[in-house]
Amino acid sequence: MEEQAITQEVATMSPTMLLIIGVLPVFILAWYVYRKDKNKEPIGLLLKAFVYGIAVVPTVLLIHGFTSLIGLYQLVNILPSTRAFISAALVEEGTKFFFLKRLIWNNKEFDERFDGIVYASILSLGFACVENLMYIFQYVPAEMALTTGIQRGLFAVPAHFLFGVIMGYYFGLARFSTGQRQIVYLCVSLFAAILFHGFYDYFLMAAEFVSQFSQGLSLLLVLVFYIFDIILWRAAMKRMKRHQEDDRRFAENNWAKITIKH
Repeated sequence: MEEQAITQEVATMSPTMLLIIGVLPVFILAWYVYRKDKNKEPIGLLLKAFVYGIAVVPTVLLIHGFTSLIGLYQLVNILPSTRAFISAALVEEGTKFFFLKRLIWNNKEFDERFDGIVYASILSLGFACVENLMYIFQYVPAEMALTTGIQRGLFAVPAHFLFGVIMGYYFGLARFSTGQRQIVYLCVSLFAAILFHGFYDYFLMAAEFVSQFSQGLSLLLVLVFYIFDIILWRAAMKRMKRHQEDDRRFAENNWAKITIKH
């Protein structure tokens, strides 16, 4: 009887409350990276980055729709590995990278390495915001909306933020490099985000896939996922701190060229 009451309460939760649950982690993380930026970026440009992130969603849907028409989407989604690394990571991070480069690469406001992290993470949060709301209001039954919103708020939304931090870290290095080094950093910016995103999704998708054969192996993959999530957080926070320190050193030396190890 008590379980039925809880289910009914969840099912009848107001759309306003679900909306708050869906967007709250997005704005918490956006505020976090904004506070970390010592030299604040223009609010208008940050909002534009967020809107560009929103635009990633229909672009990804169009790509999936086109590949579905030619039968490629179905083929790619047969295995958890190809579904994670190609259908999800490659398409989503590749589209984010395209919009990020169009937005900020030649903009005069992109004057510090840390700015790459700021704009990439805000853009990623724009994508995560829409994707999260689509899951809560469209992809799952009403009785699962609350649980889905909380779970994604704790894992999926922060994950997209962290993918953005990693992409932005190398994007910032590329912007302040020249020649072949710049090309290398741009490639690493894209492919590092794809790899982290791919492994993040793969462990979950593989756990779901093998659960029909082995519950033990499925639980092991879930455990690996949690470990990987910790590694992802540590990698992203380490890169944020490194760019902050590098930008501070450059500012103290009047932006003279000093040796920085990466």
